[in-house]
Amino acid sequence: RVILTGIILFALLSFFSVKMFLLVSAIFTFLFYQLNLLMNTYSVEQLIREAVGDNRYAFHSKEILSEEQIEWMKQKDRCSGCGEFLSLTDVFCPECGLRVRNGKVHNPYNISKYNDKNFLLLKMELYKGFVPKWLSEEDIKNFTKDIRRSILAESETEGVSGISGRNSISYFNKLLNKFDDHSKLITMLDVKTFFTDSDELNKQIPTDFINSLESMYDYEILQQIKESIYYYNKNQIQKEILDYLFALNYDIGNTLTNTYTGKKIIVSEELFNNFESTIIGLNAGKERFEEFRKDAQKEFITMTLAVEIKLQGKKIHQTQQFFKLFDKYKRNIKENALSVYINNDNFKRAINDFDETSFKNYPNKLKSDITRLINNLQKKYSYSEKGAIQVCIYLIDKKIWEKFEK
Repeated sequence: RVILTGIILFALLSFFSVKMFLLVSAIFTFLFYQLNLLMNTYSVEQLIREAVGDNRYAFHSKEILSEEQIEWMKQKDRCSGCGEFLSLTDVFCPECGLRVRNGKVHNPYNISKYNDKNFLLLKMELYKGFVPKWLSEEDIKNFTKDIRRSILAESETEGVSGISGRNSISYFNKLLNKFDDHSKLITMLDVKTFFTDSDELNKQIPTDFINSLESMYDYEILQQIKESIYYYNKNQIQKEILDYLFALNYDIGNTLTNTYTGKKIIVSEELFNNFESTIIGLNAGKERFEEFRKDAQKEFITMTLAVEIKLQGKKIHQTQQFFKLFDKYKRNIKENALSVYINNDNFKRAINDFDETSFKNYPNKLKSDITRLINNLQKKYSYSEKGAIQVCIYLIDKKIWEKFEK
């Protein structure tokens, strides 16, 4: 009745002019649209009430959201749908496919290299205030301000769930009892077996966390063993650096007396390539060698010679360029320290026989290197002799160097 009365009224008003007709038509169309929305909303609410009963808010109750899901919604690193742990770069949940973030997120470092899918190992170190040693220079550059803020923000919500301190002690005692064999020490493989064989523990730790932990452990012992076995002749390295820097300013083919060493050298492509391949790698290629040589010559002329030696009165071995080259040279010797033994079957046998009388039958160079390796592992990293031998065998059996050589 009200609608009919309105239509008649609008018709009378629009009779007087076209302008009035258009105005009245626009007003009537707007009012009719709003009225239609109200009627539809009312109809939908009626249907919902009939479906869920008298409680019109029942669809928000625990019948729809479980207690677990409510808890997951409070944690930024969990999917609210299935509870899967999320990494900083997950836009969709890897388990159920639910969208958990808008847009793309930049990956701060090479996940595949460290097998740290959810960045748990990374965050464990960063929360302690340390930048992990296993990150490359490129990885560190990728830690933009936004990435750092995201990591720190997640620290405020993490640690709410998981294994308590009391339960940790209990599980630790179970681990010791399970592998209580005095003839051998507990290894990372034992730790992995303990966790993967327990359904109870698997429910409380993030997916792939143990695999990531194993990967970090493997990387750490690889570096420890390289650091312990490698040896360098300081005087020889200094001589090669000084020959290289001196030769940079002369043409290939010249025979000269190096003013820094007092020794004669022949400036040759071989001299340059041997040094450059040690610093930047044998497979760097001709263009990279030439680029490195050009940059080194420029730094030597403009900074090392012109500023540090002539203005500041420094000796050549006190300059920044010398220190950088010396450090890179040592580092690359260490990286390749195991290469000579990778395919040497005597290496493993000699380590196994280290505390046996048969050890004296091996070649002197091999005995010297293994003795230095075992002694340094004890001195630098607090291994027992038995532990040092066992961790070396672990590395050889798993061929861990292959895992990280890329």
